[in-house]
Amino acid sequence: MKLPRLILSLATAVVLLGMPATAWAADAAKPADAKSTATKPADAKSSTNSTAGSATAQDAGASFQTDNYRLRPTDKININVVDDAAATHNYQISVDGTVQLIYLDSAPPLKLSGLTLMDAKQAIIKAYVDNKIFIKPSITLEVTDFSARRVNVFGQVAKPGAVYFPPEKDLTLVTAIADAGGPTEKAAATVTITRINPDGTTKVLENVDLYGATKDAKKDILLQEGDTITLGESAFADVWHH
Repeated sequence: MKLPRLILSLATAVVLLGMPATAWAADAAKPADAKSTATKPADAKSSTNSTAGSATAQDAGASFQTDNYRLRPTDKININVVDDAAATHNYQISVDGTVQLIYLDSAPPLKLSGLTLMDAKQAIIKAYVDNKIFIKPSITLEVTDFSARRVNVFGQVAKPGAVYFPPEKDLTLVTAIADAGGPTEKAAATVTITRINPDGTTKVLENVDLYGATKDAKKDILLQEGDTITLGESAFADVWHH
């Protein structure tokens, strides 16, 4: 019996090329547009040996950094594009909250500030896909250095000046005053909070009840990065030791 032409061709390929039949058959079955599933950039400059760091942020799946932290200006991050060493890069988020991604020099900088790591990762993937750099990029994102967060406390506190707090901690008014050494004997019962909004405008919160917040946690308020708290002087007797 004669072998079908396909099997003869397959056998010949195995003998001549030394290639396993299964591998040859799989390659032969690929569609002509197989590039549509690739993750490399269109100019094929990518390298396939860059996997270092690919498990960092993802392995910390339940950690604070992965689940809760929102990126901030001057944070330092690593964006690892699996299988593309050229696109894997360390960035520092600019003061306007953006980064200029590798391969996207002609595109607007990508806004990452305010996003969780998961949302930032999706935004990066979308930017690469929308600009036709990658088709299905696999990336990891890690914060390598958190920017310092601070508020300023002035006026009638024992240690006026900057108060710093870690990224995993929400800083409240009562905590900020305590970290500044607490009110002096001349301190008023209320504070003024000056806040710079994202659009650059200034908002002033006056007569915020600090004394009441120390007695009832429900009256305490969350502060924002860059807030300035001013604790004035009381016109009455010491209100803090009664």
